[in-house]
Amino acid sequence: QQTKIQLQHIDVVWRHMDKEYTLCEDKWTSAPSTINDCYMDEINDTQETSIKQFIVSKIDGADELWIFLGGLRRFMHRNCKQRLSNFDPKTAPIIEWLTDADDIDDDIREEIPYDIQMSQIGEMYRTMAE
Repeated sequence: QQTKIQLQHIDVVWRHMDKEYTLCEDKWTSAPSTINDCYMDEINDTQETSIKQFIVSKIDGADELWIFLGGLRRFMHRNCKQRLSNFDPKTAPIIEWLTDADDIDDDIREEIPYDIQMSQIGEMYRTMAE
């Protein structure tokens, strides 16, 4: 039996290939190397705990976590390559900037701990992926 991939399926195929590449290259637990250092501030112990509690209470299983982290990686690839001049990432909560992130459900996004700033997005990703 021959399977045909139609143009409407290309996004799903691309995301699957991206997932496989990320896993094979062992890049799952690290933020993309292309993001600017201003988005790699450390998180404190309290923030780390709140991130882990967010995962346990709001994300249902490994598949949903992968979808969330994949959307977060794509957001970082698109938006965190350079520092934007119109805002201070140290005072910009992530929750307010992820409104257009692919694959991040609004209900889940709204539950991200509010004290995590855009300057910490890389470390938040690493903490979630570990």
